Amino acid sequence: MGRQRIKPAPTPPTTTRGRRTRDALILAGREVLEQQGWSGFSPEAVAQAAGVSYGTFYTYFESKDDLLHHVVRSVAGEMFASSLVPTDRVEDPYARIVESNRLYLRAWDQASKVLRLADQGGAATARRRRTRPSCSSRTSGSRRRTCSAT
Repeated sequence: MGRQRIKPAPTPPTTTRGRRTRDALILAGREVLEQQGWSGFSPEAVAQAAGVSYGTFYTYFESKDDLLHHVVRSVAGEMFASSLVPTDRVEDPYARIVESNRLYLRAWDQASKVLRLADQGGAATARRRRTRPSCSSRTSGSRRRTCSAT
């Protein structure tokens, strides 16, 4: 019968062109999520928005959930970076904390739609996984497949 082939997980790109393509897919994923919501967030829509082929999507991401993870990491990184206050700009520690919080809340306002939709998508994926039947094969005697909802 042979072994079942398992495709290795995509690795981070090593070339400048590869990094640009991956970044374009992450940006397109964010735009699609903001404009079309979770129901419109698909590998096909993201690839089309990024101007790459459908297969290119799977060169850089395992699935829609993998891209969603990278979109959220990108948004969270932007929020963190925008909330940093240089020490030479505000010397008083209390004032620096207040300014940092103000900047963070401004960044949250800009990113909140993406983060809410990502939360919605993550919850939908978790529900789908819980309701999907788990199947196993028995090899003793005749080959039989048993499935049960979890």
